[in-house]
Amino acid sequence: MVSAKAILVALQALPLCWQDRADPRKPAQYDTIAQAVSAETRDVSEAAEVVALGYSETRFCLRVHEGKWRGKASGPWQVENSGDLTGLGLDETRRSLRAALGIWRRSWQCGPTWADRFTAYAGRGCQTIWPTLEQRVARAKFTRLVIWKEEQQA
Repeated sequence: MVSAKAILVALQALPLCWQDRADPRKPAQYDTIAQAVSAETRDVSEAAEVVALGYSETRFCLRVHEGKWRGKASGPWQVENSGDLTGLGLDETRRSLRAALGIWRRSWQCGPTWADRFTAYAGRGCQTIWPTLEQRVARAKFTRLVIWKEEQQA
């Protein structure tokens, strides 16, 4: 299991959702996300992948996490057609993450690379080059490095 502290450091290394900059609930939200990712993921790579995935989908904006923004998908990982996956509590966050992980763990149809898997998760056609794909892959690499370094220091 990856430590929640290492995941929290990775979350804090990413730019904040601009709407959350002055919100006093942000540290508690990040702590909840870190606990959920620590409890639900298998290893450093998977933890980095879902942090990068959630950040790429919603920037972990509080309004999306708590369900005040409605689109075709819900929750911090923007899972479609899975009921209500919103709420700032640990149980709600873990439920949302488990739904996202279920999809992520089966997202091999386009190939084994992160670019392939991010493409499959997004529901885009295999071999499609799309605007934020490279950013998602770079974010996953960065997040994995931050988590790995933090785990080594523990």
